[in-house]
Amino acid sequence: MKIFKSLIILLFVVIGAFGEERILLNYGVDKCQFCGMTVKSEKFGSIGITNENKKITFCSIECAVAYYILNKDKIKEIKVPNFLNPSEFINASDAYFLKSDKIKTMMGMNLSAYKSIEEATKMKNEKGGEIYNWKEVQELINKEFLPRFESKHHH
Repeated sequence: MKIFKSLIILLFVVIGAFGEERILLNYGVDKCQFCGMTVKSEKFGSIGITNENKKITFCSIECAVAYYILNKDKIKEIKVPNFLNPSEFINASDAYFLKSDKIKTMMGMNLSAYKSIEEATKMKNEKGGEIYNWKEVQELINKEFLPRFESKHHH
């Protein structure tokens, strides 16, 4: 009986570890909550979780961060794909972001996300660019990306 209970507990731990991370995007169908474009890329398509646990979708990391900046009070978390393993979503607040002109994104900020500073640094060494943490990437988006949308998104 003890083994059975242990297996049940292990099962819940495994489901817990992978269940929420599998909040999948419906590529080619889902629309970006920020810009309205279709979510197409597994390497950049991102997810927001509202305070009501509703999933919202974004075509890119830059759109997800921009939406978060404008709606912080409504968003519980932003999840971004690990560029090196796109089926793995990382909490944006824990991610490291690389802005590199050698990694093109449809919205033009060329941001990719990594789960560790080591992964981000390795990719920076290959592709060039700058590494940002969550706070810094919000500052970057606020300064360089949001001004393009000021007439569209009033707050």
